[in-house]
Amino acid sequence: MADALSRPQRSRLSLVVLSVSVEVVDGHLVAEAGGRFLLDTGSPMSFARTGEVVWAGRDHEVATNLLGLDSPELSDLVGTPLDGLLGGDVLGESPFTVDLERSTCFFDETPTDRDGIELQLRLVLGVPFASLEIDGLPTATCIDTGAKLSYLERGRLAGTEVVGEADDFYPGLGAFRTAIHEVPVRIAASTLTLRIGELPDALAVQLSMLGLAAILGTEILDHFPTVTFDYPASVARLYPLN
Repeated sequence: MADALSRPQRSRLSLVVLSVSVEVVDGHLVAEAGGRFLLDTGSPMSFARTGEVVWAGRDHEVATNLLGLDSPELSDLVGTPLDGLLGGDVLGESPFTVDLERSTCFFDETPTDRDGIELQLRLVLGVPFASLEIDGLPTATCIDTGAKLSYLERGRLAGTEVVGEADDFYPGLGAFRTAIHEVPVRIAASTLTLRIGELPDALAVQLSMLGLAAILGTEILDHFPTVTFDYPASVARLYPLN
């Protein structure tokens, strides 16, 4: 574990790559980056089975596990073969656009001809945070493409109807089951109803230490299937269906 947290991430120029393919597997974004990788904005660090990953035209040297989570275990949890995970140390180097309508992640273009929503980000340890209105209240939220569900503190969900259950996992926490609620989420002028799980207590404590009460998962991509993450500018731009 110490090696995964302390090993420096190094990068060097590789062949010019303008885009990579991306697919959704059980709510998880999987990108081709010299292998199959979970694209996880909620993780500060990356890891790879080989210790190397190619992203945005650069070869990156990364750890081989994260808090004891390695590629075989990650593959079992997601339900598809994976070579590792792409986190903030790699994703934050340059802007990228996930376009699920074209099953592609672009490094050289943004949809400038389309109207979108600009979301101001605050980056902490390479992880994007934003303020969203959840069930009528401003809520500090982690923008997490590694999470298939969104989550909110358990106390905030008291009194709302449970509409189902789902299995999920979180690095360092492992697999768990959560009750699902339907909750209104407002992003700029758009109000959506999202399926939101109850934050496990251990994870809620970790997030609270960062001033967070919620996680926004990949269900947002059902409504905004194209998203540009521009970490250097501290913004994300969300584009609705064409």
